[in-house]
Amino acid sequence: MSESRLPSLDEATQYLPVGDQNARSLYGTLLLPAEDAAMAAGNKVEVIYSRVVGYLLLHPPSEAARATVTLELASCNKDGEPFLAVYGLGAMYLKLLIQIFKKTRGRTPVPSYHSSRHFFDPIRDDYLQNVRATPRDHSSAKAAGLVRDDYRCMLTDGVDEKYGTILPDDDSPTTRTWCCHIFPDSLGNNNQVAVGGTGAEERQVATVWTILEQFGYGDVCDQLKPDTEGTNLHRMENVMTLDMVVHERFDDLRLWLEEVPDKLKPTFNYQRQQRDCYYVRLAEPLTHRSTGMPERVQFVAHSDHPLPSPRFLQIHAACCRVAHLAGAAEHLDEILDEGEGMKVLDPDGSSARALEYYLLRCGSRPVPSA
Repeated sequence: MSESRLPSLDEATQYLPVGDQNARSLYGTLLLPAEDAAMAAGNKVEVIYSRVVGYLLLHPPSEAARATVTLELASCNKDGEPFLAVYGLGAMYLKLLIQIFKKTRGRTPVPSYHSSRHFFDPIRDDYLQNVRATPRDHSSAKAAGLVRDDYRCMLTDGVDEKYGTILPDDDSPTTRTWCCHIFPDSLGNNNQVAVGGTGAEERQVATVWTILEQFGYGDVCDQLKPDTEGTNLHRMENVMTLDMVVHERFDDLRLWLEEVPDKLKPTFNYQRQQRDCYYVRLAEPLTHRSTGMPERVQFVAHSDHPLPSPRFLQIHAACCRVAHLAGAAEHLDEILDEGEGMKVLDPDGSSARALEYYLLRCGSRPVPSA
């Protein structure tokens, strides 16, 4: 899956609900012309913004999301400068939805294990005693996840070489595992986001939740938003135990999971279809052969903790697909490359987009466009 122009109106019709003339009309009379105008002007960023909106309309995470994008496009069409309104809408979805799943480079991930097992064992034992408890910090989430996932990467089946039990006759590979959050734990960092706060950081995160609610994921917001006791982002539905390389790909929008349709799922004891079965999708040029990744995985819980939420993974997958189709993934990579080489801000304003990205990752107010 790589960057491509928006499909023609005839091609796009196959992705739109039958009879949805409003979405079809807006796509043909507003989105395609907006993309054409940006291309004619040589404005790569506005091309990407128009495609983000277009591909969200054609490949939304939910039908509620498609309906919301359609309503927003109708509002853009009434604007005095409809193309600019479309670009602004795409910028919002890129910066406040897709971008939250893209991790910055150069960050040192929180280690999966520490220098001594003494730190880990009490946490693990506590969760074995109270297996239904919801973790409230990264270390507890990691410990509970390892127990649930049998001390293995959920995608490669590699055994954690520090905490897993490696048997002489076990052919499973060994690896270092990391605690991966589907929705980044930075969304609920108590040092940045105060429950009930009204500062720039709180408004930024509140906008993320608002978009998700508009897209029909109010239940996801209810589960993940911070409460008076702290963040809920460490709950087990949001946590996966992954090999460190797999984790990096997942957090870099290069790997995502799509739930296998019910009719294609294997059956259990010839009676009912198994749940938690996913296709492993990879962004080009990665392939299953080159990475050694399986094409399909079946999640199994080895404790009473819940497995990763299909709803959370559905949103992550949609953002990955749209990012690559629209060229936004490459765009974000370019910004990160700029940021890595930036020691001081350029007086001519050329550092603005890299600065904006890092401020958004910190939950700060966006830099106004020139």
